[in-house]
Amino acid sequence: MLSVTCGGGPSETFQYNGRNGDIDLLLWPLDFSLSHVGMTVLKPEVLYGVQTEMRPSASGELAEVVDANTQQFRRRLQSIAASPVVCASTAGTPGKPAA
Repeated sequence: MLSVTCGGGPSETFQYNGRNGDIDLLLWPLDFSLSHVGMTVLKPEVLYGVQTEMRPSASGELAEVVDANTQQFRRRLQSIAASPVVCASTAGTPGKPAA
């Protein structure tokens, strides 16, 4: 898994004790399942606030947000070989990069 979009609010809401829950813990069952069948799970590129933060309040604002997110994802893809691997085993901390 490489990309996750979250429509429930800004990144703060997906942190520890955030109203939507820790994104790493929310993704852990999927990470574990993919790891269990032999896949290498990379730390995902998470795009927060897709529904709430992408409502333009001024002309062109939405285009700027989408362009910034596109550029960020493009940079991630260019450095994919250096992406950290997520530790999805029961021995590690769920959702955290492997040591």
